Amino acid sequence: YFSAPCLHVSLATGGAGGAAIFAVRFLSSRQLPASLTWGAAVAGLLAGTNWAVCRRAMYVMLKEKSAAQPLGASGMSEE
Repeated sequence: YFSAPCLHVSLATGGAGGAAIFAVRFLSSRQLPASLTWGAAVAGLLAGTNWAVCRRAMYVMLKEKSAAQPLGASGMSEE
């Protein structure tokens, strides 16, 4: 689970974005519950979106790589 591709980058991006929004909201309004809600919502949206985009790019790259590889190049004999 912890070695899943794109997971660390996505969680870091979401956490950093959520923390930044929380800080800006809290410093401007001094309302803790609203600031936490905004921070958590932004963190979840950023992490989820970043993960989906990263995984899609990974699958496209793997698909292009396998399409460019000629048949029989995997080292197995074709009989």
